[in-house]
Order: sequence, then C-alpha cells, then structure tokens
Amino acid sequence: AAYELYLRGWASSGRIFESQEQEYHYRLETSVPLLEQATEHDPQFALAYAELANNLVRIVSYEAANGQAEQAAIHRKQAEAALAKAVRLQPNSGEVHLAQANRFYDLTENREEAIQELALARRALPNSAEVEELASYLARDLRHWDEAVNHLERAAQLEPRNVNVLFDLAALYRFLRRFDDADRETDQLIAALPREKSLAYRMFRAIGKLEERADLEPLRTVVANVTADDQASPEILVKARLILALYGHDAAQVTSLLPDVPATGLMWGENWLPKEWFEAMAARLRHDDAAATDAFRRARAELDRVLLVSPLDTYALSVRAMIDAGLGDKAKALEEARRIATRPEQVQSSGSVAPVIAANVAVVFAWTGQPDLACETLEPWLKEPMGNGLVRGPSYGDFRLNPVWDPLQGNQRFAALTARLFPVQKRSVSPENR
Repeated sequence: AAYELYLRGWASSGRIFESQEQEYHYRLETSVPLLEQATEHDPQFALAYAELANNLVRIVSYEAANGQAEQAAIHRKQAEAALAKAVRLQPNSGEVHLAQANRFYDLTENREEAIQELALARRALPNSAEVEELASYLARDLRHWDEAVNHLERAAQLEPRNVNVLFDLAALYRFLRRFDDADRETDQLIAALPREKSLAYRMFRAIGKLEERADLEPLRTVVANVTADDQASPEILVKARLILALYGHDAAQVTSLLPDVPATGLMWGENWLPKEWFEAMAARLRHDDAAATDAFRRARAELDRVLLVSPLDTYALSVRAMIDAGLGDKAKALEEARRIATRPEQVQSSGSVAPVIAANVAVVFAWTGQPDLACETLEPWLKEPMGNGLVRGPSYGDFRLNPVWDPLQGNQRFAALTARLFPVQKRSVSPENR
C-alpha cells in the first residue's frame, strides 16, 4: 500500500503542466498528501521521504519566487525534516543523494555541495534523467552552456517521452537564442500531444517569435484561437494577454486585464512580479502619474515584505530599485542600482536570472535619465544568453517593444544595441524597417 501511494506521488515528475502555478498546486494538493500517506503506512520508507522532500523543495522554490515568504518558511522546515529521515534510513541511496542535491541547489543555493551530492547520485543512478536535468541546471548557473545542453540532450535520450525534459531542452535552446533548435523541439512536443495538453507549448513557441523578431502576430493568433478544448488555465491566458497588451502599448487592454491578475502576482519566467507592478505599468501607459505612484508604493511594500525574509535576493532588490525609479526617488534608485551593478558575485549568481537582473538595473538608469549608463549595463549581456525572464531580458523583441524601454527609444546607442540582437540569418527585413 505504501509503495502504491509512493508511485502515485512520484508520478508528478512526468506529468504535463500548463503553468508553474498548476504544477505548484498539484504538488501541494496531490503529490505531498500521497507521499505523506506512504510514510505513514511505512515509517521506514526512505524513498518516500526523499520524494516528499523533492516535492516540498519545489513548492518552497515556487513560493519564495512568488512572494509567499511565510508559506515557504513552513514548507522548508517540512522538506528538511523529510530529508533528514531519508538520510537517517538510507544515507547511501542514489535517490537520497539526489534529494540532497536538490536541497542544496534550491534551498541553500550551495552549488558546491549540490555538485558533490549529484556525483554520488550519478554513481548509483547512472541512467537517471533527473540527475542529468539537475546537472544541466548547475552547469547553466555556472555559465557552462555546452555542458548544460549536453546534459539535457542526454536526459532526452534517456527519457524520450518525458515532456518536461523535452520542454526544458527547448527552453534552454531559446534561452541561448538558438531559436531554430527551440522551434524544432517545441514542434515535436506539440505534434506528440493532444490539443488539450499543448496550449502552453504553442504559446511558448509564439513568444519565441516575439523575442527573436519582435513579432506579436504568432502569439496573437494562438490566443485568438483558444477554444474550450484547450482547457487553458486562467494564469497562462492572462500572461499571454498581458504580453500582447503591454508589448502592444495598449493601455486600455492592460487596464482591463488587471482584475484577472492574481492578488499574489505572477511568475514572469523564473521570476515573480507583484500585481501592483502591472497596475503601475498600466497607469504609466495611460500617463496617469498619480495612479502609477500609488501602485508603485503598494508594490514597494510587497517587495519590502519579500526582502525582509530574503534580504540578499538580488532579483527582488533589482525590482525594488525599478519601483523606486518609478516613484521618482532618483537618489535611492540609483544607489540601489549601483550597489547591485558593483556586486558581480550577486548579479552573476545564476546564469538564468543574472541577465534579467542586469536588465532591471538598466531600466533604473533609463527611468532616471541615465541612458548611457543603461546602455553600458546592457552591452556585456548581448554576448550572453538572454535569461529566463519571459520576454524581459536582453532580446531583440524585448528591446523593441517592452514599455520599460520607452525612455531609450530614439537613443542612437540603444538602437545600435537592439540592432545587434536582430537575427543575422533572417535579415530579409532590416531592423530599422520593422
């Protein structure tokens, strides 16, 4: 009975999720209770404790990134307790070593320990796609891009029907601006899935066209053709519609979508933004300074709450600096931006988040009338992968259409940086004429 419950709880690793929110709720409401029941049936079941810890670690990561600091603290303690029991029962198990590696990677951000535990896990689990996935994340964070790709390609060979592995590979290709490779992997995913399971991937492919070519039409087409058969989650639809409205500079449409944004905010790629941020952006597009100021003040309170729990969260610090710039507190915003920009050990702590943090810092400079500093901040990142910020990082489409860059539009230096990101192999239309 315990083993059956364990298998049902473990099955989330191969399940198809349309959004991070959907995955979070499934793990919290389905996987964790099943695994807890498994350990109640058999208190000596080390693998169940290890898998319980894995699920709780992912839950904590989502909550911490989504501004849910109190819940994250509770689930973190539960994850640590489950892992401690697994280690006590079977300290040499490959699955337990993998769970410890996940803990070091996600909860404590101790990459050295994560690498050591992963090496031990690999000895016991030489053909584990999960081991290869985590190895790819570690390589990505350390900017070992070829190694990151190799690990995920091996994971895909080991589990060619694992949709999550294949999607991770497609996402890594897009992250590296290898858009053709990303399209190929995504097309295979879409073809292999029933329509009701493919919407997220169709949107993913369309957003890639926005990043690559500043082309909103593919995403607009996908959204316009959503049907009841797609079983679309509210979160994924509001994100797609917000992208279209924000990048289309449609103030009325952004404003009309605000009631659909969850009170807890939205995950934007790997990163969280509070609902109040979108309210402020809608007000800026409407040129309503008073409403923008009010929304930014409330957004800052949310960031202060997050930073109270995680004071060294560089991404959250960069968002707060943008908010201070939006509030017109130039001195404070510039001080915060310079503090982040001069601490490369923090800005470069993660290969996927660092470009987004750098872009946020550049936004601060742009909003405070420092265009040269903004361009100086962005330029080194044009040679790096674009980050996982969901069209909010150094990409051609983001620079062309994201309203955060409006103060730099018309600046010759920024225009030159933007042109450098236009895909060379597809220059049939010049960037000046798009």
